Amino acid sequence: MAYPSHNIQPQQHSSGKLGVSSKAIIACVLWGSAFAGAKIGLQYADPIFLSGIRFTLAGLMLVPVMMFRNVDFLREIKKHWPFMLLFAVLQTFMQYGLFFLGVDRVPGATSSIIIGAGPLFIAVMAHLSFKNDRLTLRKTAAILLGLSGIIFISLTQGKISTENPEFYTGVGLLLLSVLVGGYTNIMVARKKDSNISPYALTSFAHITGGILLLITSFINEKPASFSFPIEFYGALLWLA
Repeated sequence: MAYPSHNIQPQQHSSGKLGVSSKAIIACVLWGSAFAGAKIGLQYADPIFLSGIRFTLAGLMLVPVMMFRNVDFLREIKKHWPFMLLFAVLQTFMQYGLFFLGVDRVPGATSSIIIGAGPLFIAVMAHLSFKNDRLTLRKTAAILLGLSGIIFISLTQGKISTENPEFYTGVGLLLLSVLVGGYTNIMVARKKDSNISPYALTSFAHITGGILLLITSFINEKPASFSFPIEFYGALLWLA
């Protein structure tokens, strides 16, 4: 997940707004399709291993982008490494580790709905973190309505019984992932005046968090084979 630069002023003319809207739509399509890609990859690999290799590759793919953009990656790390390391642990290692563990247990469509609750949690966290972002009665009603829909879908998909504990475990993991993700969004919002390059922050977080996930996978999942079919590599490239 890349974060927009806070130094870029929004375009005021209509063509600029159209460009921003188009990029937002593309981002939504990519994010939505990630659930299908994850389900394909999880047929052949353990969840923590898949998330680790995905984000390590994604972080490395940003290196040539930073070279093209003249971003001094090493200088950014030296200047902001405490924040970048904390962000990597929380945003990539914890959030996406929980995400892949949850998606492994929950149908893709249901996973996307639960993860879509992220803005609801962020709204509550923003209320608690910023004085100028308070919850109104209307916002509160909307959040409660959204959460009730998630609970309803989770219960009906789980058949409202104890016969499918893996499903409910997955729902819990996804909700934890959403909470951690909400907190990392607040972290970035609070850090907006520090001029951290979003390219450097994202690349460092993905590479560092991805390596931590791979280490965790080798310890806990102990992958038996690294031979995968072409479908796995296609899904992995798309996810990255």
